[in-house]
Amino acid sequence: MASIASKDYFCSPGKLILLLVPLGMLLISIATLQPVLTKQLPLGPIGMITTYLISHYPLIIPAIFCIAWALHFVESIFAFYVAWTLDFGVWCCIKWSVQTFLYGYFSLRHLLRFESRKKNW
Repeated sequence: MASIASKDYFCSPGKLILLLVPLGMLLISIATLQPVLTKQLPLGPIGMITTYLISHYPLIIPAIFCIAWALHFVESIFAFYVAWTLDFGVWCCIKWSVQTFLYGYFSLRHLLRFESRKKNW
């Protein structure tokens, strides 16, 4: 972890988040764009729930898909803005933006925590 006085602060979410969030986004994307694949992939209970939602509530999965991708996009822009206002370098701002796009709030919260500590410092 970098010190508070560091010019370019960057940290990643936990390893479990690095695995689960992209898998969740992949699953919701597959369920929306190719719903037939959810029956063919060995997804266990998650696949059964997804298949049930697709067949009984056909608008839920596309709504979750649109909201999730839109939130990740808006969060990534916000992460770039926050990093920029903290006077981080351009490449550090881009790293925060890309990481937040991939992992959402689980990445953004590290940047926001750093911002609040820097304001109190």
